[in-house]
Amino acid sequence: MQAIAHLAAGMAAVSLVSVWGEQIGYPLTPSALPLYYTLGMASALLPDIDHLSSTMGRRAKWLAVLLLIGIAVAMVVLGPRLPLDQVAVLLTFLSYYLAAVLGGHRSPWTHSLWPWLGGSIGLTLLVPWLQRERGWFHGVDAAGLVFAAAYGSHLLLDSLTRQGIPLLWPWVDRRVGFRLITTGGAPETIVTVLCLALATLPLLRP
Repeated sequence: MQAIAHLAAGMAAVSLVSVWGEQIGYPLTPSALPLYYTLGMASALLPDIDHLSSTMGRRAKWLAVLLLIGIAVAMVVLGPRLPLDQVAVLLTFLSYYLAAVLGGHRSPWTHSLWPWLGGSIGLTLLVPWLQRERGWFHGVDAAGLVFAAAYGSHLLLDSLTRQGIPLLWPWVDRRVGFRLITTGGAPETIVTVLCLALATLPLLRP
């Protein structure tokens, strides 16, 4: 699926959470909606970091290079004063990115239940800690839910294609693919339009 379809699906996911999140105890603060939509669109593109030619892949590639350069410079300049815990976190993300790229497009590193669950649970735990310890991201309590919906929308759309995704790896070593959509075809355009329509749901609320 193309980036525009995933962006539209990410926006639709945030809108659905905005409409029904309150019913399950996760209302989206109106003032934080721009942050939620930004998170949703980024999360919907995130699985494609494993594809260096994709919209997200091109940006992730240069971000990874800049992070490596930044870490190297910091090690030279700061030496023993370098906060090793923060470096360890950055190196963990860089290692994951490298594994995703080496695994190839739509590998289990990005297109299975594991990164979806890990990201959703991680954000659900991380955001309250950042709010409490650093005073960051107040009013964005449902970040984990938004990530789950938006990242999940990417997996759902890609599962509709011929190539499919390794959704249930490692329990099931075969791809889930419903072969309903060809990337760039008319069905994908229809899905994109439907997602954009869903994205307008909050505007229809009284």
